[in-house]
Amino acid sequence: HFKNESHEDFCLCLDILREQKAAVGMPDFLASYRIVKNSRSNNKVHAAAWRWKILRQREKLGLFPSLFYFTSYVLTSLRMRT
Repeated sequence: HFKNESHEDFCLCLDILREQKAAVGMPDFLASYRIVKNSRSNNKVHAAAWRWKILRQREKLGLFPSLFYFTSYVLTSLRMRT
């Protein structure tokens, strides 16, 4: 079940990975989503701030691991937009 927190889908994935220790990527699309103008996740600045907060506060990662994962998130997001 999702917890009442920002980016609950990302947090659930982190919880699952913490228990399972591994993940395997799949080449198939298993879901789709709608882009809604005023949705919580549509604002990319807020989404990035939530991601940073999750890495630092919820996951309690240090500065450099947080920078690494956050940079990966930003670069992946930029690559998906092109």
